[in-house]
Amino acid sequence: MKSNGRKNIGVFINKIDEYFQRTIYRSLIQEAHKYNYNLLIFNSYGNQNVKNAFDNLEGLIVDFAPLKELDGVIVIPDSY
Repeated sequence: MKSNGRKNIGVFINKIDEYFQRTIYRSLIQEAHKYNYNLLIFNSYGNQNVKNAFDNLEGLIVDFAPLKELDGVIVIPDSY
């Protein structure tokens, strides 16, 4: 993964289009730009109360993320 000499921060968030999550996302984007960081957003739309094939596969998003190449990780737990 190319980082252009910047730090890479992974953000795990659920339902980014909801007001609370969108507000946090926008703030993170502003701060990342301010401090010259790259943000990698890992968004999901699963529902803890509903289990189907989509939700099961969505849980693999953590496996998809290049964790070893990230300098930090932010998990927004209230969004899951």
